[in-house]
Amino acid sequence: MPTNRLPSLEDISPTKGLDLDEKCALEHFLGKSIDEASLLFKDNALYYENDLMHMGAKAFAFYLPSLKPYLESSESDLDSDIVNSVLVTIRSRLELDCESICLAKTSISDLLIYCLDNYPKFQVDVDIYGDLESELRRVLNDVQAMNC
Repeated sequence: MPTNRLPSLEDISPTKGLDLDEKCALEHFLGKSIDEASLLFKDNALYYENDLMHMGAKAFAFYLPSLKPYLESSESDLDSDIVNSVLVTIRSRLELDCESICLAKTSISDLLIYCLDNYPKFQVDVDIYGDLESELRRVLNDVQAMNC
């Protein structure tokens, strides 16, 4: 999102709360600053990350950077679930909402590069998730190849 303006109700929930997943994101994020959203992720990253998949493109682009402080913290050590969840969200948006990828391209790249550069800290179990490192590279390449 190009401005520092907080996302509106419609930015977070294009259906204005009719979609239940959007409604949940709305309840969690409406009126929150980046710093306030970062505290949500610090409290329960996996729970709130799911909201990123369901909010509107502008809100996604605005709030995605608020996940990075959690990823950079020692609290994310051994948290392979969050890496997998971020990948699921970005893959979904690549398929269904290219606008959100374009709006958040730099933030997405930063998150994926951070996960790649610090991959060992997350202790990904290949028996559970497979090769997330290769998937991170693949999704990063797909995002960076987009003409936005």
